[in-house]
Amino acid sequence: MSDEILGRVLGEIAKLDQPMTRIIWHGGEPTLAGVPFFQKAVNVYAAASKERYVHSLQTNGTTINKAWVSFLKRSGFHVGISIDGPKELHNANRTFRNHQGTFDRVMRSVHDLLEAGVPTGVVCVVTKTNAAYAKEILDFFCTHGLTRLNFSPAADFDAEGSLRPYSLSPIEWGHFLVDLFDAWLEKDNPNIHVQLIDSFVSTLIGGEQLVCTCRQDCTNFLSFDNTGDVYFCGRMLGDADFKIGCVANAPLRDLLQSRKLSLIRNNVTTLNSACAVCSIKSFCGGGCPSHRFNVEHADFSCRYYFCESTRMIVNRIQSKLSRFLETSSTEEHLEKWRPA
Repeated sequence: MSDEILGRVLGEIAKLDQPMTRIIWHGGEPTLAGVPFFQKAVNVYAAASKERYVHSLQTNGTTINKAWVSFLKRSGFHVGISIDGPKELHNANRTFRNHQGTFDRVMRSVHDLLEAGVPTGVVCVVTKTNAAYAKEILDFFCTHGLTRLNFSPAADFDAEGSLRPYSLSPIEWGHFLVDLFDAWLEKDNPNIHVQLIDSFVSTLIGGEQLVCTCRQDCTNFLSFDNTGDVYFCGRMLGDADFKIGCVANAPLRDLLQSRKLSLIRNNVTTLNSACAVCSIKSFCGGGCPSHRFNVEHADFSCRYYFCESTRMIVNRIQSKLSRFLETSSTEEHLEKWRPA
């Protein structure tokens, strides 16, 4: 991204005057842009914005060194690191170009970040390789002081519409979530936050959905590419049908009022008839649009790919948590279940 586009993107975001803005730097591997690039970005946005904001960095952790740790600490960044579990599970799919596993290097980064006090969480991609090890993966993260966790199921399709070999079936993802919930519940530690579980528990006790993929209206997000093109979601980045416009050609405020964005939002938030009347819709919101896109009709009318998985985990949580709620008599007890 050029300095001109960087300044334009950040300046246009700042003009929105949101009470709170989270800027997530993603990739590719964003750290390859270098510390000077990010220092420039921090300075530009701080000068332009009068409201609260926080920068987050999603990284594979292989390039984090002392200079990065120092910058992330003083700039108040939150960091998400991609780790797929203990060494053998992680290295099965994450290697350097020489085919050596990245685990040892990544864990050194984790240690350095935690030691410096940089808020650090995990994104764990669940594939056929590690799907049977939910408890072991949770134990591993907790042992290393990683207690803010996000698990993302692999469900990638090739050009012919067939699942790629590493992808999960709905049943496999459902079993992983159930095993993960049981392991989380057994730990009985309110400091361990598993994003999807927190979100479902929040919904069950009357709160709001905490995960974008579970909100029927998932349009509080914008994604920018390196040319300044704007999309409503990073998962649709590069697809012209979901491009709102470009900040190099028009103010962001105008793009947010455009007919194109209105049509996209209407498309995304329209559920199929079965989802619209489903008993667990309040938990999943119909599911992530990227996993219910109908290629033939260019809309989001398909059944959510992980519908069955969601039903499995919601039923498990309802069963376990309902019994707890029935036997609890004080708000103090309920507070231990209320996500942060």
